[in-house]
Amino acid sequence: IKCDRKSPCTNCTHLGEQCIHKNLDNRKKRHPHSYVQALESQLATMESFLMKLKDSPTNERLKMLESVTFADHLSFNGRENNTSDLPKEDSIDFPISLDIRGPNTITFYGPTNIYGSSLRPSSVDAPFHVKQHPMFSPAITYCLKLFFKWQYTQFMYINREAFLLDYYHHYHDGRYCSEHLLYAMCALGSRMAPEAEVVNSSDKYYRLSWDTLMEYGLGRPHITSVQCLLCLGFYDIGMGNNSLGWLLSGLAFRMGQDLGFQLDPRKWFMNEIPVISAEDAAVRSRIYWGSYVADVFISFILGRPTTLKKSDTSIPGSVNLPDFDGIDEFKCDLGPAAKPATLFVMLLLLVDLSHIADAILFDVFSPSDFPYGINARLQNLGKYNLELMKWYLKLPDDVRWKKSDLKIHGQNPDMLAVCLYYYLIRICLNRPFLARKEITSNDMTSKVICLDSIEDISQLLKSYRDAFGFESASLFMVYAAIVSCSVLIMLKNSSIISERLDIEEKLRFFIMVLQKSSKSWKLAAKSLTLIETSLKDESNPTADESSALPNLNSRIVPEEFPIFNYLDETIKSEFIDDQSNLAIDNEEYRSFFGGPPVFMTSASHNNLWKDTNIPF
Repeated sequence: IKCDRKSPCTNCTHLGEQCIHKNLDNRKKRHPHSYVQALESQLATMESFLMKLKDSPTNERLKMLESVTFADHLSFNGRENNTSDLPKEDSIDFPISLDIRGPNTITFYGPTNIYGSSLRPSSVDAPFHVKQHPMFSPAITYCLKLFFKWQYTQFMYINREAFLLDYYHHYHDGRYCSEHLLYAMCALGSRMAPEAEVVNSSDKYYRLSWDTLMEYGLGRPHITSVQCLLCLGFYDIGMGNNSLGWLLSGLAFRMGQDLGFQLDPRKWFMNEIPVISAEDAAVRSRIYWGSYVADVFISFILGRPTTLKKSDTSIPGSVNLPDFDGIDEFKCDLGPAAKPATLFVMLLLLVDLSHIADAILFDVFSPSDFPYGINARLQNLGKYNLELMKWYLKLPDDVRWKKSDLKIHGQNPDMLAVCLYYYLIRICLNRPFLARKEITSNDMTSKVICLDSIEDISQLLKSYRDAFGFESASLFMVYAAIVSCSVLIMLKNSSIISERLDIEEKLRFFIMVLQKSSKSWKLAAKSLTLIETSLKDESNPTADESSALPNLNSRIVPEEFPIFNYLDETIKSEFIDDQSNLAIDNEEYRSFFGGPPVFMTSASHNNLWKDTNIPF
């Protein structure tokens, strides 16, 4: 019955029907474009599966049907965009407790804590004072300049402007600058120095930072202690000490959660007075999201679960904080032709990439025991290749790059970090599926995606080399070179002659990158030793290994191509000197190559990955 919008409706009265007005009119409901794209992607995936099922032998169809999953494969962006269509309910404000130990230390207790709202937890510690505002010196200032100039994009859990105001003027009363944080930043910054004596001082700064932190106390959580532990963790990872770096970064994230840095502090009041000012809330947001990127990055490169979850977070996204004048010495000189890109935009892009990387760890490389065969994993592989493509296509116009833009972005350390993170995720996602022939996105197989990413990485790093050299290489650059080497070695002997020549040329370039950057990061030097070992091992394959796509421990490389021949003549002598002074346990670093970035038990590893046709 057509309604004439009267009450009661004239047509209903004429026909003797009850007039009922429906509040929900689905004819006017419009879904976001991303939701429609996700539906189209899911439909294409199911159509492809049905075609394969139709062409498969009868005895294999049951196995294929058992492996398929009917979970929601829609883009998480699509699901989030449609939350506004749901009826809104009244929110519940759960009670929390804050233990305010001082102006700079607030400990958070959630709604399930044993004290509840009737008891108020409080610290019974005696007053304890440690010098939190260090005196600055030319040597320390020089290391800080190197830190912010070359490494800042990877360490944006430190707000440069807030730190420098506290460092020079004690503006924030020590909330964002402390002795232990200062020394930790100097340990990282000194690794970028061209002077050997400054580089060699990094261990001294590391020990000073740790000793000062222990004097202050891990039991007294402070935001600068969180930042300090993260810096020390990254330092150890850069030196090749993965276990210690993982431990220290985990301490940082736990201490941050103790401070409640993942929650919105604008809702915290004591006697109707805000506990934290609007300015400090904005800085805390920058610190949290920078820490979130660090957590996902460390977990992804080591193939381990993350600590900070988006679902546990209520703190708003980072806002564009003011960029002060007069700190040009703490920035990289990009020249007049460089594209301007604010660090705020860089952080937003890194956060979005980290959301995708975190989802990849769970959906593609999950160790769960429920039926999750290779077909389901291949579906998720296509899904996240599509997500990465959507991320790229949605980049702002002043940031999105084409092949012709790689030279420009390679000379901008901030933009370079974003590009390398994107390619690092693409390669680690697709590397375990190199032997598969399925097309996952944009008519590209996993092999093509990896080689395309490696080509772009090489162009970016060549541009950076021409502008700055590799002595100031970031960890993003080192890991990009390592993962590129791992793929090239895997593909080297399964390729045709024309491809092999190109692979060897690129492998030679990335080995040079690692050699040059080994002066800053021992991780690069230790990885070179692994590459050398793997190339030597390939000369004696077993019968079983020769029939499969070779992995790190089973590759065939002619004796005329040892790692020494991949180095330029000018650095061969340096390489010999470095390697003669380097003694490592090779097994500790074999996780850099071969298998996917996953956290698996040995049993589930064999069961879940046996169908990929790649021996790990």
